[in-house]
Amino acid sequence: MSDAEPQPYSPRQRTALVLAGTGTAGAYQAGVLRALAEAGVRIDLVAGRGMGAVTALYAAVDAAATLWEPAGLWTGPARPSLYPWRTIWKVAGALLALAIVALAAPLIVLLALAVAWLPAFLLELVAPPLAGRFTSTLAEWAFWVTRGETATAAVSRASGAAMLVLALLILGAALLDRRGLRRSRGALWWQALGAPLDARPVVRWALDGFWNVMKGATRIARPEAVDLGRRYAELLGDNLTQPGYRELLIAAHDLESRRDLIFALLREDARPRFFGAGPDDQRRAEVVDLSGDGGRHVVDAIAGALAVPWLAEPHVVRFDPAGFWRGESHRVCDRPAAIVRLLEEVSAAGAEQVIVVTSDVAVDRPHALRARAVEPRARLAEYLAGAEASSARDALTALFDRFSGVFQIQPTHNAVGLFDGDGSYDERSDRRQTLRELVELGAEDAQRQFIDPVLGASGDELERAESARPPSAPTSPASSGPTPSRLPLDTPSIAERLASLD
Repeated sequence: MSDAEPQPYSPRQRTALVLAGTGTAGAYQAGVLRALAEAGVRIDLVAGRGMGAVTALYAAVDAAATLWEPAGLWTGPARPSLYPWRTIWKVAGALLALAIVALAAPLIVLLALAVAWLPAFLLELVAPPLAGRFTSTLAEWAFWVTRGETATAAVSRASGAAMLVLALLILGAALLDRRGLRRSRGALWWQALGAPLDARPVVRWALDGFWNVMKGATRIARPEAVDLGRRYAELLGDNLTQPGYRELLIAAHDLESRRDLIFALLREDARPRFFGAGPDDQRRAEVVDLSGDGGRHVVDAIAGALAVPWLAEPHVVRFDPAGFWRGESHRVCDRPAAIVRLLEEVSAAGAEQVIVVTSDVAVDRPHALRARAVEPRARLAEYLAGAEASSARDALTALFDRFSGVFQIQPTHNAVGLFDGDGSYDERSDRRQTLRELVELGAEDAQRQFIDPVLGASGDELERAESARPPSAPTSPASSGPTPSRLPLDTPSIAERLASLD
C-alpha cells in the first residue's frame, strides 16, 4: 500500500489490529508489532486467527516484546518444529517402508550383482585367475538369493514382522482414540492414523513462553490449562484501563455447529452490544465471553486457532454445563477465511479504523516463479498460503466500508514457508533466510507501508490543523499525534500483578 495515496488516520479513533496467518507468519507479525510499538501507535483492540491468536495473546497484556527480544519466542533458541509429523504417521511409514524393502530385497541384490558383473568381465581380460574367483562368488550369491531357503525365510519373516507390528500399532491407536472425549466413526486405520501433523508441540511452546513471562523470576510450574486461562483473563480484565493492555478477540471454527467461535474479552462499555442480550440470543452460540468463569477457555481458544484444518487434529472444547451448549464437547480448529469474520467482529466491538497484518505476499512481477515444492508438508503449506491470501483479499474488498480507514501490512517478499521453523532457502538471494530475518522484514514493511506514508502524513495533517486553530481555542493533548503507550517506571510488572491476583 506504499504506492497508494495515504489514507486518513487519526489517533483519536478506536483502533483495532487484526493478525492473520499460520505458522511462521507469527515471526512477521512480531516484527510489525515491534515497529508499531517503537512508533507509538495506539492500539485499543487486538484480534487474531491462526498464529495471529498467539501474537494477540501476548500483545493484549503488553508482553509483545517477548516475541522479538534476543531470547524471545521467535528469535531465541527454543523454537519448535512447527507442525511436525505425528509419531504414529512416522512409525507407520517406517514399518511400511521396511516391509516393502524386505520384499524387494532379492530383486535389489540381483540388480546389484548384475551391475557387478561388468567389472568382473573387465577383470577377466586383465587377470583371468582373479576374475574366475570373483565371478564364482557372484554366481554363489545369485543362487543363494534366487534358490536359497534361508534368504526366502529371512524376507518373509522381516516383511511379516513389520506388517504385524503395523497392524498392532493401528489397532492399539484406534482403541486409544475411542477413549477420547468424542466418539469416532469410520474405518479402523483412519481412526488410528488421524491427521498427519501434530499441533500440540506448537501449543505447548506458545503457552510455555507466555507462562515464563507471567511467572517472572519465580520457579513455578505452568498450571493446568483451565487455571492458566483464568489467570490470564483476570490479569487482562483487571488492567484493561492500564497503558499497554488491550482488548482481545480470537477466532476459531466449530466443526460441530459449522460456525465460527469468537473468544472475546472487552471493556465494560463494549460488552452489552457485542455479546448480545438475554439467554435466547443465538449469538451466545458463537461468542464466548472470556471474562469471569469464561476465562477457562483462553487456552481452548489458542489451541483451536493453532489446529490447522485437516492437517492437524481439532482441539476438543468442553463447554460449561450452564452455557448455551450445555456441557457438550465440540471439535474446534482454525479457518483461513475467518479473517472476514474477524473484521466483522472488531467492527461490532466498536473499532473505527483497523490495521490488518497478513502473511500473503503482495502481487509480484511477471517471470518471478519459484521452484515447486515436492516435500508433502511444503506443498500443503503452499496450498494453505494461497487460501489465506485469497481470503485476506476478499475480506478487505468486502468490508472496507465498515471503517474510516483500513490499512494493510504484508510482506513484499517472503521465502520462508508457513511450516519452516528453521528458515528456508531463498532463490532470489541464493542464501538461507531465518526467522530472525523475517522479524526484521516485518518491522521494515510496517515502517515502509504504514508508519512513513500513513502515520507520518496523518501527523502532518494534525499539525496543520493545529496551526490553523484560533489562538483562543483549547488545545487537546491528543492533537499532537500518537503518543507511545509505554508503562511508567513505577508500574508493576505482569508477574507482580499476577501475584496480587492470588
